[in-house]
Amino acid sequence: MSAQPLLVFNVQRFSVYDGPGIRTTVFLKGCSLRCKWCHNPESLSAHVQVQFSADKCIGCHSCREACPRLDFDPPRFGSSYPDIDPYCAACRACEDACPAEAISFWGKARSTQELLDELTRDKDFYQRSGGGVTFSGGEPLLQVSQLKPLLLALWERDISCAIETAGHVPWPAFAEILELTDVFLFDIKAIDPNLHRLGTGADNRQILSNFEKLGLYACNTAHTSPIRIFVRTPIIPGYNDSEKAIQQLEAFLIAHPFIAGFEPMPFHSTGAHKYQSLAMAYPYANTAAPPADWVNALRDRFAAQGIPVCR
Repeated sequence: MSAQPLLVFNVQRFSVYDGPGIRTTVFLKGCSLRCKWCHNPESLSAHVQVQFSADKCIGCHSCREACPRLDFDPPRFGSSYPDIDPYCAACRACEDACPAEAISFWGKARSTQELLDELTRDKDFYQRSGGGVTFSGGEPLLQVSQLKPLLLALWERDISCAIETAGHVPWPAFAEILELTDVFLFDIKAIDPNLHRLGTGADNRQILSNFEKLGLYACNTAHTSPIRIFVRTPIIPGYNDSEKAIQQLEAFLIAHPFIAGFEPMPFHSTGAHKYQSLAMAYPYANTAAPPADWVNALRDRFAAQGIPVCR
């Protein structure tokens, strides 16, 4: 297969949280939103990134000696930090040279054939459980031209394909892969456009327009090539957990009865260490997860309105 490679930062087998059944989730780099709470900051950039774990560093400077782009003076910050070049060419010489494994890279170009060989390995588990392969990110539809040949190859092998998307891409990106995808996990962060911009850096007009078009397509093809649309909403304390925001989300879901399920995704800060290793600020470092009782009450409230809530 001669398709352009996909830039992947992780492949997770035996996933049970990224769509129906047992799945393998492929995480692609690059995102068109900048959600302040994102727990996968390594997914945001569309380029390979170097990650430095300061707690592992032994200060030997082997990384600096191996790097063709750095000088060999002591680190500018007076510590063992390798002072990684912002224009890193991702040659990975520093990673190979580090005896403490303090340096690693997020992102690897992988061919369609290479991924296909890995993803078909668990076909029996997919079919027994009603699972398949999920493409997540980042925003997988930013790599739609590279992704389509892989979706086609999986479809030809009777493997279910799911796309997890925030919807902030031009509609033609969806149109490219509609006939090759049977599950969409559609992230709706907030209904109010100003609130959406506050949390993600962009308003949601394009997102909601794409959601409407996707729903229309699902309804029109329900008897020929049915697709299931699940709505996922991250529940972020102090952002979209107000009564007003919840009422807006509730009304939105009621107005779109074609959805197969709704899943609230409670905030967690397990990705905080990634921000530190990528030298990125994390506004939610000291934010606690919403109380489990509150989240369960939200599920019950929506279910009482006829919304198909995922438990």
